[in-house]
Amino acid sequence: MARPRKLEVCVLNIALTRQQGNVPKPEDYHQLIRAAFAAKHPTKLRGDRRGLLVQLERGADDGRIAGVVATFTDFDVDDSWINTSSGKEASDDDLEQVQIPDRLRPHHRRYHFLFDLGAHKLVIETKSEPETGKDRLSLSPGTAASLFEALFRMPTVAERFGPVGVTVLPHQEGIEAIINWRHAERIEVAIRPPNPDDEDLEERIERRMSSMSAARWRQDFRASDDSALAPDDELKASMRVAARNGYVLAIGREDGERREMSTKNIPLLVSRPYDPDIEMHTIAFEQTAEDALASAQGKSASRPKRKKGPRRKR
Repeated sequence: MARPRKLEVCVLNIALTRQQGNVPKPEDYHQLIRAAFAAKHPTKLRGDRRGLLVQLERGADDGRIAGVVATFTDFDVDDSWINTSSGKEASDDDLEQVQIPDRLRPHHRRYHFLFDLGAHKLVIETKSEPETGKDRLSLSPGTAASLFEALFRMPTVAERFGPVGVTVLPHQEGIEAIINWRHAERIEVAIRPPNPDDEDLEERIERRMSSMSAARWRQDFRASDDSALAPDDELKASMRVAARNGYVLAIGREDGERREMSTKNIPLLVSRPYDPDIEMHTIAFEQTAEDALASAQGKSASRPKRKKGPRRKR
């Protein structure tokens, strides 16, 4: 019997802006992800790491679209090389042996995602354990958000859809802990245009920002003297909007120590183990993604029963 493996996912909130006065619809999100796929252009992540949307696995008949993003290492083959045997710079004779086609790059990793077009929430793998002997896969929520932000900034995508907001959804309990923290001396609320089909407050904020052609709305509250802030209902509501469409930062002192609390540091992460002898990786991911989407909506997931399947490689 194989050792149980573990999957972990995070959730990204994707927000299209109003185009020519029209509220974005699920089909617009469908076209957005297809445009990013059609571009076939690697995006820069950190250092020499690159990301690419490599696969869309099914249509959107059920309001969902699944796919795969890949990361890999890019490098300049014309850069300086070292001969590790001699410890010297590689000679021309050494370099003649280097033959790497432009289409091939090393350190390839693949991450599944599931995009709920109606809720405009995208669930992506952050950690998983592939076949024995291979490195564990790890993609931080921040890097996942940066990858999709870069995909949506590509000229062929941006010219058609305009700016697209991508926010890592924080854990709901963490959001409420920040909102109800009684020691905050400063609260910073930053909001990108929310999707106008969400809650009433988000729609009002989006309309106001759209009317002013504003890309970001930032509020900075600071307590007087050494007292703590007491957020009113309006600020609390704005903090909840910012948690889904930007960030909230609270700074204060507790027990004599300076403390910072930010929605950027409390991503919603959902994980579950699975038995590869019984359950295929793709099915395990889909069920974990359903759990994550339910958590993002504040609901409990009910998983459909699955038939046992053969062990599959990723």
